[in-house]
Amino acid sequence: MSRRFPLVRQAGVLGAALVLSATAGGCGASSSTSNAGGAFRGTITMWAGAYYTPQPATSSNPNPPTELAKLAKEWETTHPGITIKFLPVLPPTVQDTAWLETRIAAGQAPDVSYLDSVGIANHVIPLGTFVNLTPYFNKPNPYVPGNKAWGDLWTATDRAAVTASNGATYEVNADTVGTPIYYNKTMFAKAGITSTPTTWAQFMQDVHQLKAAGLTPMGWDLTASYYGNGGYAWLNNYFESNFYGNQLSSMRYDGQAGITALDEAIAVKKGLMGPANARFFAWWPAVRNLSQYFQRGYESAGSSLGKVGLAELFVQNQFAMYLGGSWDIGYIKSAHPNFQWGTFALPQVDSAVSSYATSVNTSNVIAGVGGGAFVYPVPTQKADHSMTPAKLKAVINWLQFITTPQHDQAIVNQVPGFLPIEIGTHPAPQLSQFAAQISGATAALSTEDGATLTPTELQTVYQTWEQYMLGQISLSQAKTTLLPVVQAAASQVIAQAEKSGINVQQMMNK
Repeated sequence: MSRRFPLVRQAGVLGAALVLSATAGGCGASSSTSNAGGAFRGTITMWAGAYYTPQPATSSNPNPPTELAKLAKEWETTHPGITIKFLPVLPPTVQDTAWLETRIAAGQAPDVSYLDSVGIANHVIPLGTFVNLTPYFNKPNPYVPGNKAWGDLWTATDRAAVTASNGATYEVNADTVGTPIYYNKTMFAKAGITSTPTTWAQFMQDVHQLKAAGLTPMGWDLTASYYGNGGYAWLNNYFESNFYGNQLSSMRYDGQAGITALDEAIAVKKGLMGPANARFFAWWPAVRNLSQYFQRGYESAGSSLGKVGLAELFVQNQFAMYLGGSWDIGYIKSAHPNFQWGTFALPQVDSAVSSYATSVNTSNVIAGVGGGAFVYPVPTQKADHSMTPAKLKAVINWLQFITTPQHDQAIVNQVPGFLPIEIGTHPAPQLSQFAAQISGATAALSTEDGATLTPTELQTVYQTWEQYMLGQISLSQAKTTLLPVVQAAASQVIAQAEKSGINVQQMMNK
């Protein structure tokens, strides 16, 4: 099945504080030379991130990613005098975004670097840090015969998903993930469940049926960060994208194809989003009701789990299902569980959740462009003092080389759990099920309705939601706490946009 996942999912804002603290790291920008007006000669540094950085095989990692290194050698043969140098994976104790920000502040950013798309597209990282790649996307990729524009290798909606409020694109995105519900077929059969649920009402009926059969219906980790602060960010995007589904087209204030953080900040100021609007809290009671079916100790499950999270308990028959990611499939298969298992997409949100439910299918909004690890912006000379015009031309050429559909597929399919996104690519066979589950057009909120407008706000929203989930506060108390926090976050996003030269007042008058 060829990959054409037409998701409309705008990137949100940076998920880590913009504090340029000193951290451990490696070298930053490379040395370079170029003849006057001539071609670049020297080293291009690439920080490919934890998943795609080429590494040697070890006993604990016998099949590490190597495809980028292979392609680098191939590219270097046609570009004599240039070497691609891959920076090492950062130690677990080093926060990757903070490390990169430190390099940026010193003018020593890698020539190509991994950075989660949240934050780039909405200028939380200051405008001028990364190169606007739009002019290059509008020109042919020389490595794809017949290609008239590099950007044509992606669907229009995939391009829209990483387009900033000012119409610019600051990154190359070439992968995605799937986020299904994993389920134990043996447990389902024991409970008399013969098919997977397609609506929330059916889903709730199934968890009740599983519990009645003496089984633990669902696994959850209220402390996990890998799926959005205890699941809050994932769930909020899933539910509220549905609640607002029929109104999204009228909320594109900045004129971009998707819903940006700026759109949402304006909507908060208009009272259409945020705690002042009932939709913000409308799904909270449904999930607290679901929590009675979670495993015992879900409130602090992460403290006893390893890197693989809930998948570790799933393969031990601890519960019948859990919400996970396509990256879990490798671990589950290697664990050889003593039961048959499968996956299904998140069910359709319906009136069993809230009267605000719409017919919009948001089962795939958690996945999508910007959610993967093949996400590479290019720094300007301000952030990378070695970035000359000649070097930039070489860097763009390298990125074009690794983003042909053939190379995108080869790079991404070597890393378990990720799917290539360019038109004409195919996922690895074991991930074909996820390709089907996340296909189909879906409109989605960019920032979980204010949940990630700023890092401080996200933390406050999550902590408040956690308190509600544990029965420590009421919805009215949560509203009192969050109203000023979300308003302040919206003001911050708007101020940053105005600083970038965007006429926000004109947009607000729409």
